[in-house]
Amino acid sequence: MGNIERYQGFILDITEKKRSEDEMRRRNRELNALNAMAVIATQSFDLDEILNLTLRQVISLFGAETGSVYLSTGSDGLFRRRAGWGPRSEARVRMSEVSFPEGFGDLVSRSRAEVVTQDFVPHLPPAVVEFVCADRLPGWIWVLLWSKDKPIGIMGIASKENRHYSSNDENLLVAISRQLATTIEKVQLYEETCKAYEDLRHTQEQLLQSEKMSAVGQLIAGVAHELNNPLTAILGYAQLPGGRGT
Repeated sequence: MGNIERYQGFILDITEKKRSEDEMRRRNRELNALNAMAVIATQSFDLDEILNLTLRQVISLFGAETGSVYLSTGSDGLFRRRAGWGPRSEARVRMSEVSFPEGFGDLVSRSRAEVVTQDFVPHLPPAVVEFVCADRLPGWIWVLLWSKDKPIGIMGIASKENRHYSSNDENLLVAISRQLATTIEKVQLYEETCKAYEDLRHTQEQLLQSEKMSAVGQLIAGVAHELNNPLTAILGYAQLPGGRGT
């Protein structure tokens, strides 16, 4: 009497539930990050601020240690670092400007690739390989910022962990890179418009100053003409034989 003869219970497999919850949390983090980047892009026309804040969001989202954003200077193959975060290798420190005389390679250009991973290394020009591997960290990935048919920038992150970036990670980075490329074009157009307006204003000021000088010159010429008429008559009268000047 009073001894336990058996137990009865139920075992529920919640593996799928936990996986769904983790996936939902991941998606929420991604959406929050994309929303934050969209807000940054709409509230500022300071390109350096936009690039740095966006890079920080990307590094936080992917748990990376370091990251950089380079933009094209307009010269053939020359890119300048405009944003950076985290410790950088000595090679990366020296790379405030980088030149890719051969571009990013035929494979990247032909396929208009937006993501550059370790799988691309055998197909990249030597200068590009040195650039993407400069941080000497195993877990790196870069995304190209395309404008029409040419890249206007490149953004990369790196991690100490030799992590594998999934297709979802790559798709998210591509979405971010496209949004960032659009923002860069918008800001550059705004800056060009401001410069054109400033040049026009400067030209108008020069024209107005020129018109003022012309008006002053005409006034002086008119005064001189008015003075010259009576003086001519006086001089002519003075030269007459019966004039007082004789």
